[in-house]
Amino acid sequence: MCLRRNSAAILILSLISVLPLSAGELLDKISANMGSIRSIKSDFRQEKTLKSFGFPLVITGVMCADHAKNLFAWHVKSPMVYSCIISADKLTQWDSDTGKTVEVSVSRNPALKLLSETLSTLFAGNFPKLLTSFEVTKEANPLELVPRSGSAAAGFISGIAFKFTDDLSQIKEITMNEKSGDVTRISFSNSQLNAPIENFWWKAEQGK
Repeated sequence: MCLRRNSAAILILSLISVLPLSAGELLDKISANMGSIRSIKSDFRQEKTLKSFGFPLVITGVMCADHAKNLFAWHVKSPMVYSCIISADKLTQWDSDTGKTVEVSVSRNPALKLLSETLSTLFAGNFPKLLTSFEVTKEANPLELVPRSGSAAAGFISGIAFKFTDDLSQIKEITMNEKSGDVTRISFSNSQLNAPIENFWWKAEQGK
């Protein structure tokens, strides 16, 4: 239960924290190229290596984002079934263990409202708007960042890296090193860009 919720949280934090305040030529290219993406659907594979275990815990699933509809979906398919859908006005979660659907209103949750707006901004490629608490330590592909001193992320993240496709149009892999010694790596494959996304993927109850 904890692993599947952490997977969504880690991805969301990674997306919010993708770029620092200063931006160079590489970041300008990433911004310009990702700005042409209106929607994306990708398979993902997440490996979380716990320092105490020394071997990876693996989950797989599907991620969808549609900028025009202001929708983001994170569906875990294996080894458990869990879904998280974020829209302009609410976050909806569902898992197969309980069969229950939980909704949280964006208007009543300022943090969730910020998250929704940030995701929308990210997939629009409007990176200058994303004033984050990270700074670049290596402006290359992969792009490496560390939290700024005093930021919220500095309390539990030591570093994060983003590997992009060769044309710099999408994120191929995210690697996050936590201060606990745990390492999370999320890779994306079979991406479909700017293609219609079936309504099925915007429903949290994937197991029904």
